[in-house]
Amino acid sequence: MMRYTFGWLVFFCLFTSQAEAASLANTWHTSTGVVQALHVGERNNLYYSADTPTLNQLSANQSLSTWVSSTQLAAFSQASGITTDSLGNIYFTDSAANALYFIDITTGNIKLVTNLLNQPAGIAITMAGDIVVANMGTNQVLLVNPNGNSSIIAGNGGAGYTGDSGLAVDAQLNLPSGIAIDGSAIYVSELGNHTVRRFTIGGSIQTMVGTGIASFVGDNGSATLATLNQPTDIALDPAGNLLIADTANHRIRRMNSIDHIITTIAGTGSSIANTTTVTASPALSTNLPSPTAIATDSLGNIYVNSGQQIIQLTADSNAVNVASQQASCISSPLASFSWLSLGLMGLFLYRLKPYSDI
Repeated sequence: MMRYTFGWLVFFCLFTSQAEAASLANTWHTSTGVVQALHVGERNNLYYSADTPTLNQLSANQSLSTWVSSTQLAAFSQASGITTDSLGNIYFTDSAANALYFIDITTGNIKLVTNLLNQPAGIAITMAGDIVVANMGTNQVLLVNPNGNSSIIAGNGGAGYTGDSGLAVDAQLNLPSGIAIDGSAIYVSELGNHTVRRFTIGGSIQTMVGTGIASFVGDNGSATLATLNQPTDIALDPAGNLLIADTANHRIRRMNSIDHIITTIAGTGSSIANTTTVTASPALSTNLPSPTAIATDSLGNIYVNSGQQIIQLTADSNAVNVASQQASCISSPLASFSWLSLGLMGLFLYRLKPYSDI
């Protein structure tokens, strides 16, 4: 009986270890400065900006390209938001220049779309090809077409937290910063209100995450009862779950798309930076000091920034190796099935032990 009990204990411990490692963090370090914005395109190319300033592309085949630098664009300060269209062309905002730019990937030419914005931050593109911009300086969300014409789609210009269940254009926002689009629904994170709200163009607005109070409570409960602390950026994963860079809580949180339950999926809450080289480790055991940018690829991997680091949170323990001349990537640990197989094998061997030994 002791052998059976021990066998089950071995299996349980190994299985528990595997469950803890189900989401791993891999870290690589850029040599281009502090990472400011992240975006993953339809072909799983990773775009990121740094304060050097540069806007770079790390392709799925691990090749590195620099699309924008201060040499190419004299007015360039830093990209505060990045998105791509269906052809792979790049749009980015520059908060210091109050501008939105377009990059033709065929020619590499950079075009000014508009410089009439006010501290633009996160952006996303609609199915119609228009760009949704979080215009922090006016506490509004704008819709900008490729010709530069813009219209207000959320926020009346006053800094505040009012208007839920009413028209989005009549509501008060407070420092809108992150944008994510799911069909006709637009999500916006608000630094000043510590919330994430959802609205439709010409329709109503509603708080989806947060109470307006800056703190950290509510995990494993309804997202509307939970609290955030300066949610700077948001993204939607392939399943439609909402991912939140909860900046001042030093965590990544996720609102389930089905029941709207919120959980922490990465970060310890510590503001202490990881060491220069971080091995692949459970995401919940990885420090994420002040993450301000988040993106996700078609495989469900999540990318967040922390200083000069870009941290990849994998959906399983088979870490995706991403390496380039500018990055040092950590190799993957033992494959996910190996721990489970070892546990099953241990139990199996104990069950095969001759009865005479009992």
